[in-house]
Amino acid sequence: MSAIDVLSRHGLPATRALIRRLHVGLDRAASEACPDSEDLEVDGAEGPLCARLYKPCGAEVPGPLLIFFHGGGFVLCDLDSHDALCRRLAAAARMRVLSVDYRLAPEHRFPAMHRDAQAAFAWARDHAERLGSKPELIGLGGDSAGAHMAAWLALNGDVKPAFLVLLYPLLDVDEAEWKGNPMRDLRFLGGAAIAFIRSQIEDFEAEGGALAEFRIGAGDLSRLPPTVLAEVELDPLRPGIRAFGEQLKASRVRVEHLVFPALPHGAFNFAYLSKPAAQGLDETGAAVRRLLAG
Repeated sequence: MSAIDVLSRHGLPATRALIRRLHVGLDRAASEACPDSEDLEVDGAEGPLCARLYKPCGAEVPGPLLIFFHGGGFVLCDLDSHDALCRRLAAAARMRVLSVDYRLAPEHRFPAMHRDAQAAFAWARDHAERLGSKPELIGLGGDSAGAHMAAWLALNGDVKPAFLVLLYPLLDVDEAEWKGNPMRDLRFLGGAAIAFIRSQIEDFEAEGGALAEFRIGAGDLSRLPPTVLAEVELDPLRPGIRAFGEQLKASRVRVEHLVFPALPHGAFNFAYLSKPAAQGLDETGAAVRRLLAG
C-alpha cells in the first residue's frame, strides 16, 4: 500500500502518525553510527522551527555543515521519520548535518516551505560558529521534495551554498512531464502521488504564482555549486534526474552522479533494513567527502 492509498483511506493525520510510528524505534543501529545529536530551534519564515543537529565522531570543527530538508511530498514526514537517514549520512560524510522541520502543506500553503528553507539557511549562516561550521562551508540537501527545496534555494536564493546533496530529487511537479513516463503508476511514488502534490500548489498558481518556479531543470544551472546527485533505479523520477545530471555536466557544474540499481524511491529511509540501501547511503557520504576534498 502506498502513502497515497493511506492518505485516501485514513486521512492526513493518521498517515503522518503511521509514518512516525514506522520509523521511530525502527532503526536502533542508527544511534551507533552517529550517537551525538542535539535538538534545537532555528528561524523559519514566520516563526521558530524544530531542528536536529547531528555531530558524528571525527567531524572537523569548524567544518562543512549540511542543512537537510526531509522528503514526503511537502505534506508528510518530519525530523523523526528521517532521523536514521541523517545519522547515517552524517557518519558516512564525516560532517555535521542540521535537519530542519519546515512547515507542511496543506496547513501551510506554497511556497511556505521554500521560504522556511530560505530562513533556516540564513539562520545557519548567522549561527555557523555555534553549529561547528563557517558560513562559507554550509551546504544544502535533502531527499525527494526536500532535495527540491535545496536545489530551488541554491538557484533562487541571494547566497550560494557551498555544495548540494540531492537524494533522488523531485525536480518537476508538472503533470504533463509524466504522460509518457513508463513508471508513472509505480507504487508509493507515481502519477497519483505527483497529482496529489500538484494539487497542493493550485491555490498558489491561482493567485499568480508560476509553476515554473518549481521546475528545477528549466533555468540556468551554471550557478549551482558542486553537487552530489543520487539516483535509484526503481524510481518514476529517474528519467528527469538522469537528464538533470547531464544538464549539470553541460553547465560545467562539478557533480558526483551516483546510480544505485534495484533500489526504489525513498530507499535510504530504510537503510537499517536493507543492506543495498545502507551501502548506497554510505557511498553517498563518501561521494560528499570526495566532492569537498576537491
